Amino acid sequence: ANGSAQELAHLVPMAQRDNYASGLVAARRIIREEGIVSLYRGIGPSLLLVSHGAVQFLGYEHLKSFFGRLNSLSSLSDGAPRETKLTGGQLTASAIGSKVVATLATYPYQVVRSILQQRAVVGDDALHSTTVSGTVRHLWRTERLRGFYRGIVPHILRS
Repeated sequence: ANGSAQELAHLVPMAQRDNYASGLVAARRIIREEGIVSLYRGIGPSLLLVSHGAVQFLGYEHLKSFFGRLNSLSSLSDGAPRETKLTGGQLTASAIGSKVVATLATYPYQVVRSILQQRAVVGDDALHSTTVSGTVRHLWRTERLRGFYRGIVPHILRS
């Protein structure tokens, strides 16, 4: 559900749309219809997403180090390595590369989390599982690896 409410309005018939007066009204209705546990659906994958920043930082540092070694090799004239500064292009490549790697590594968590956080029934579409492992099995059975990366291109372009 990455689009705006207006873009997604055609997906659910008007009679089945939820129009909440406030967040409190929404929370009360969700608790009443699905139980209090439904407010915490998807928390496991959300906690795993903390790793995105760590993966990105680690990748960035490794890419900077790689470019630094590459620059040192090309600056050897007397056989002794010299300290070389990274270019703007190398820093940009390090930043972009690390972001892409971190996104590829953690995006499946986001897909699983968003599936788990959906309401139990959206229109005529019922959820197939309410657990992380069940959701992962269902995605793998029905869509294979592609299912874990659906929507990744717009996500990367937006990032």
